[in-house]
Amino acid sequence: MEILDDAAAARIRVQELIPEGASVFTGTGETLRLSGIEEDINAGGRYDAVKPRGLAMDRATQLREIWRLMSTPDVIVAQKVVADLPAALRRAEEHCLPLETTVP
Repeated sequence: MEILDDAAAARIRVQELIPEGASVFTGTGETLRLSGIEEDINAGGRYDAVKPRGLAMDRATQLREIWRLMSTPDVIVAQKVVADLPAALRRAEEHCLPLETTVP
């Protein structure tokens, strides 16, 4: 785990850590979206972005391929950038908990 000063520092650090061309899956996270990291990975062209590929596939006929694709990336990115501990706890309660307890 690394603690960085802000979202801009996190974006730079992610680029430093992930080799160009790596297959990368971005976890569901408001922080990834708000920080720009999700867009950097999924639309930037630097990586083999797994999530957009999986979302473009037909769930009715390609579900097994989607599962395989999403379960075997080189890198999975899931991080949190928050101002302080109360913000982190609020984010977990308001955003993460509902995602974890929702039945598909």
